[in-house]
Amino acid sequence: MDHYIEKVKKFNEKDNYKLDIRVANMLIKNHVSNKQKTLYIIGTGLGEDLEVAKNITGLRIIGLEPRPTFQEIAAKKYKKFGYQLLKEDLGQFVKSSKNTVGFFLFMHSFNHIPYRQIKALEKILKKDSYIIIINPNPMIEKIKGKTDKTAIRYLNSEKISKMLNSQIIFDFFYNPKPVKYQKIPIREALLLKK
Repeated sequence: MDHYIEKVKKFNEKDNYKLDIRVANMLIKNHVSNKQKTLYIIGTGLGEDLEVAKNITGLRIIGLEPRPTFQEIAAKKYKKFGYQLLKEDLGQFVKSSKNTVGFFLFMHSFNHIPYRQIKALEKILKKDSYIIIINPNPMIEKIKGKTDKTAIRYLNSEKISKMLNSQIIFDFFYNPKPVKYQKIPIREALLLKK
């Protein structure tokens, strides 16, 4: 089995990740309305982030996963719950979509997606779309370096908001842990509205 799959499985089993799921669930649950009945999970990985939809009724869920090694595992989970998994990256999704509205969840995936794909998404997002990003606190990179070699960048909320031409609704840090002799919140949750 792929070494990276094992790494992601271990990450998904951590209490930190389970807290991330609860935070994303809360943000969706408190902002869902008739306009945003589709949840797009961008970079769904192994599909563990489907838990964000727990106890939320009436949501259509579409996951995107570009890694062939992850797709087989994620596809089984999506099929089990009757959800749709697109085996493509964000750039491919954008090419076949126009004027899209809904929730766009980046669960530890935003830092791994090329800039041009994020900008392409920004162009098709309709007004009243929400973007939820659960990321490592960007300060961690300055203290510890990259936490994952596959990450392209670590951006702060202002840069992300500008990149997506959207308004910050919530931006909060949580889950304080010791990092190189300092106790800092290791996660940031960001809710943006188009």
